[in-house]
Amino acid sequence: MRCHAPGGWSPRIRLEGHEHLDHALAEGKGAILWVAPMASRDLITKMALHRAGYAVSHLSRFDHGYSISLWGARLFNSIWTNVEERYVAERLVITPDTQVTPLRAFVKRLRGNRIVSITATTEGRRYPHVSRFFAGEIKLAEGAPSLAATTGAALLPVFSVREQDGGYLTIIEPPLRPTSTGDAPEQIAALTDQFVHLIESYVLRFPCDYQGWSLSGV
Repeated sequence: MRCHAPGGWSPRIRLEGHEHLDHALAEGKGAILWVAPMASRDLITKMALHRAGYAVSHLSRFDHGYSISLWGARLFNSIWTNVEERYVAERLVITPDTQVTPLRAFVKRLRGNRIVSITATTEGRRYPHVSRFFAGEIKLAEGAPSLAATTGAALLPVFSVREQDGGYLTIIEPPLRPTSTGDAPEQIAALTDQFVHLIESYVLRFPCDYQGWSLSGV
């Protein structure tokens, strides 16, 4: 809401790890930013990348924002998404009627050596991948690693956290690499498990920033 106020909102944000993104683009196969479920994942991540000059195509759902109902999404969610759209090149939206078209557009962007971003969630797949998470488990949709396995694009985990001085820090981690030489499902599972292991390390370092407990059975 502060972004809608006169003068807007301009928080202090540092971006680390942009060299991993630059290297991925230099390879010419595009880059997939897999945004971890931290409290600042939505707006701060987009602000950080925009300020650094990166044009990002973001995959979103029609119910992203305040309401998950069709009526509520149309009425209220633009208050949220209109701000986010200031900081992305485009927002490709999955609706109940358009599940495949946005993903096809993502493949096209990656083949054009562009940057796309996907927030880690359970949504988007009928059967999400289940990984070990601390003493329990976590379920994540396989859209991001599936795109990486299909297109050969770099899969880069992204974490946004709050710093002690009140500012924010967005970190682009090195690309995840499949540890399996098997078929696509095995590679996707390996990439997802690596990402979850990385999430665990951030939860231990920034427990107050993590907002993915609804995804897990811990």
